[in-house]
Amino acid sequence: VVYDLAGYVLHSRRNLIGSCDECWKSLTTNEELPDNSSFPNRLVVLRDKGGLKKVTPNMFFEISLIQKMLMKHFSEEGCYIRDSFEKGIEKASTFMIYSICCPSHRATLVPSFVYEYIVIRFRFQEKWKKNEEVSKKNSQRHQSRKLSKM
Repeated sequence: VVYDLAGYVLHSRRNLIGSCDECWKSLTTNEELPDNSSFPNRLVVLRDKGGLKKVTPNMFFEISLIQKMLMKHFSEEGCYIRDSFEKGIEKASTFMIYSICCPSHRATLVPSFVYEYIVIRFRFQEKWKKNEEVSKKNSQRHQSRKLSKM
């Protein structure tokens, strides 16, 4: 999923990247994978019908760092409070990311990619949390109905 989201981040920010060949080369790849590949884009290649973005190992590594930071953030107490998003952005701003984009665009593009990824993950986390709460309430309702029939 992280690999898919990394490709989506590139797709959503493609207008910012523009036509800089050096940036595109550091972010995407067109290399075909062998059938026995275990690299994270293996699932993407299996599902690809031509429109999915295949990110470079460096781009995947950088997004994976942000993902690990976010998972740690979501596991902390108080991660669902009001200023949680800002705290996530603050934590991500301490990372030094140097291996993607050309030097002239790195200062503008990398923070944009990080911000987009964090927004997406917070949306998914919010949906997951909401579904979990609804599921718990439905389970409680079901239990109380069973008890009332007895």
